[in-house]
Amino acid sequence: VTIDFNGSTVGYFLNNANATADMQGVYFNKVKMLNITKPVLYSSVAGYGYNNFIVENCDFHIAAAAQAKFQLINFYKSSVLHTYKKIVFDNNLVYCDDAAHQVQIMNYDQNVAQAGSPWEAEVSMCNNTIYNMPSNNGYFKFYEVKSMKMNKNIFWADAATKLASYCIIIYSAAQDGTVFDTTDNIAFGLDGASVMPYSFDEMDR
Repeated sequence: VTIDFNGSTVGYFLNNANATADMQGVYFNKVKMLNITKPVLYSSVAGYGYNNFIVENCDFHIAAAAQAKFQLINFYKSSVLHTYKKIVFDNNLVYCDDAAHQVQIMNYDQNVAQAGSPWEAEVSMCNNTIYNMPSNNGYFKFYEVKSMKMNKNIFWADAATKLASYCIIIYSAAQDGTVFDTTDNIAFGLDGASVMPYSFDEMDR
């Protein structure tokens, strides 16, 4: 399936506006999205979220017209991140062929209080290629996870951008740092590429 947003004036591809319950699952597989300028998913209802969110074998082309600090999947105002059980972003290509854009693969607003428990999100972010898209604000930004694998990813951006790029940002002071596996990643071209605190392992340089 190919979806081309060229010339589109619509908002987000998915939005939980008017939600009255959690969505049990969202699954993208073998989808190609072209000329993206806004988040593919945007969570605007604070009290409801997505129990399972899985993206596999997809291509995401970010248009030059996208905002400078682009968020591909934005959980934004969600105050119930503890209800997320499974988050998968594996075997995907994310790229911008016009100029280096900063990107966050998954993001939320860290100013939104998270009071729920327990934290059971099992996260996999593996075997992805991120081309010409550094991330000064972290490719994955979340509050707390039960476990996370970030393995065998390839990150490239033009060194001329002079941008540092980070992989994981976690905001909970209670986060167990031993549940992260960030081995076998490759970064080149990026200036100062490293992994943020709470991942505890440095990427292969």
